[in-house]
Amino acid sequence: MVVVSKELLDYFKKSGARSVLDTIKSDLFSDRPAFLELKDKKDLVGVELGVQYGVNAANILQYLNIKKLYLVDIHDTAERREILKDFEHKIVYIIKSSTDAVTEIPDDLDFVYIDADHTEKAVYEDIENYFPKVREGGLVAGHDYNRSGTRAPINKFFDNNKRRVSTLKRDWWVIK
Repeated sequence: MVVVSKELLDYFKKSGARSVLDTIKSDLFSDRPAFLELKDKKDLVGVELGVQYGVNAANILQYLNIKKLYLVDIHDTAERREILKDFEHKIVYIIKSSTDAVTEIPDDLDFVYIDADHTEKAVYEDIENYFPKVREGGLVAGHDYNRSGTRAPINKFFDNNKRRVSTLKRDWWVIK
């Protein structure tokens, strides 16, 4: 199923931008400080869990040297496809829950960015399922550390695994 928001697509068309990306006024490193850990790395392979419209994915693809980005979300949207059309050759879309998608994600990832289901159980399961997929020295990160339901499972998992969680703004991250 493709969800279409005519208003959003019309907004981008009326803006006169060459592409939807021209209208995105975000700086990945100020909005998502965890990605500073990857700034000078080459040929990165990663996964984003919870993609929504694809704005964060677009920023990842613009600001980092990405070889392949797996985008996992339960919904497929026309807005996302439009925003990310310039990067199609680097993207693998997986339209499933993060739990169901884990078997389709390769091991030895450079990063995973978690911003899907924000319930305590789901956040813990996402970390538990995807942490082993990230290579040593890779980045395990996510959004909304300040949100109810996310902080406790993040701290629990990484306390149990004797890892220090870094936080800034609403981002959290751990170097594996």
